[in-house]
Amino acid sequence: MLDAALADRPYLAGPRFSLAEVTFLPYLTYLVASGGGDLINERPHLAAWWDRISTRPTWRAVGRVLTSVD
Repeated sequence: MLDAALADRPYLAGPRFSLAEVTFLPYLTYLVASGGGDLINERPHLAAWWDRISTRPTWRAVGRVLTSVD
C-alpha cells in the first residue's frame, strides 16, 4: 500500500516531509533493526522514500538509538 502511494509523490502527504513520515520513522527503524529491511527494499518507491527520510540529519541524530533488536 505504501509503495503504491509513493509511486507518484515523494512523501506520504504530498511534496513535503510531514508528520506522516515522523509517525512511520520509529516503526520502520524497528523493522529494519529486527531484520525486516528486505520488506522495504523489495519495493522501489518505498525504498527510495525510506532512504530520503531515514537519512535526514535530525533522524540520523536521534534514530540511531535502535540499531538492532536483541
